[in-house]
Amino acid sequence: MNRTKLGAAAVRRLRADPEFQALIPNYIGVDSTFPEGWVFQGLSDTGNRPYRDPEGTGKCAVVLGTRDSWAGPNQHNTANFPLLRVHIYADPSRDINRNMTARDADQKAHTVWRVIDRLFHDAGNQHHQWDNLYVTSCLRGSEPSIMDVPQGDGLVRLDATYNVIL
Repeated sequence: MNRTKLGAAAVRRLRADPEFQALIPNYIGVDSTFPEGWVFQGLSDTGNRPYRDPEGTGKCAVVLGTRDSWAGPNQHNTANFPLLRVHIYADPSRDINRNMTARDADQKAHTVWRVIDRLFHDAGNQHHQWDNLYVTSCLRGSEPSIMDVPQGDGLVRLDATYNVIL
């Protein structure tokens, strides 16, 4: 199983969802380099931040990671058990001078997470085709947790995980 396929399929699943698209550009940032919104597969090489850092923008960036597993292999089948990590970086609302106007970063992160959770927490096990990847199951592996990003001037990061079976 190629974890890159899962990450890429998850990014395409997010970008194709109308409710997620409606978050762009009001919640999820967008610019000329990333016209489809700040949704990334993995973190940048320059540190523990997305490829487009939302700090100071009043917007959010979403990072999907697939490096870990939530369970080991078994002797009964050839299933793989990757862990889909979701990181939502949310910046508080700001004025044109980049001054914080509201402490609403937590609220923004939860708004984005609720849409993502609707797509990835498939408790009814009804959505198996993620673009060109067959997913046997995908369930929420953890509740979301929010922390301040160190030296982030109000920036927070919401983390959640999803247990995937391929």
